[in-house]
Amino acid sequence: MKKIVALFLLASSFSLGQNAAADLQMKVKKTPAASVYICDSKGSVAYHNSKTCRGLQACKHEIKTVTEAEATQLGRRRCKVCY
Repeated sequence: MKKIVALFLLASSFSLGQNAAADLQMKVKKTPAASVYICDSKGSVAYHNSKTCRGLQACKHEIKTVTEAEATQLGRRRCKVCY
C-alpha cells in the first residue's frame, strides 16, 4: 500500500507540479492510522493485521485493537505470518 501511495505521489508531482504534490502528501499523512491487533501480555512481541491470524491463536489474554504507531511504541514488530 505504501508503495502505491509513493508511486502515486511521484507521478502526481510530474503532472500537477510540486505545490499540488505537497498538498496531496499532507492529505495522505492526515488519514487515520490503520488498526492492528495485539495480545495484551508481557511476552507478546508482534502486532497483527487480522484478529484471526494464527499468531494470535495462542493468546490467553485480551486481544486489543490499537493503531500501528501505538503498537510500535509498545515495542511490537509486524507479525511474520500475516504481514
